[in-house]
Amino acid sequence: MSNKTYNLNLSERIYAIGMLNEAKGTHELLALVYKDLPNFTILDEDWEKAERKVSEPDKEGNVTWTWNDEKGGDKPIELHKEVAKYILEKLEDKSKKGEFTLKDRAAISLIEKLS
Repeated sequence: MSNKTYNLNLSERIYAIGMLNEAKGTHELLALVYKDLPNFTILDEDWEKAERKVSEPDKEGNVTWTWNDEKGGDKPIELHKEVAKYILEKLEDKSKKGEFTLKDRAAISLIEKLS
C-alpha cells in the first residue's frame, strides 16, 4: 500500500471528511480511512488564515460559516491510494447519477485533484 500527497483547500478537505465519515467497505479499506482521517485535521490557524466568519444565530439557533479558500490556501494531505480511489469513485458515481448541486462546488476541484 502506497501513499500519495494531494494539495487540498479547506472546502475540499471538509467535503472529503464528510465522505470518509460515511465510508462503507471492507475492513481493510476502513482501516486505511481511519488512518488517513487525522491528516485532514483543520486547526484554528487554518480557519484564521481563511478568514472564517460565523454568522449570528438565527431564530432556530443555526449559524452559517463562511471562509475564503484562496486566502486559506492548499494544505498537503497524504492519503493511501486506496482511500483517494474510494473518494474519487464515490464522486464520479454521484456525477454519473446527476446528484451534484451547487453545494457540491468543492467536489469539482476535488475530482480534478484526485484524478
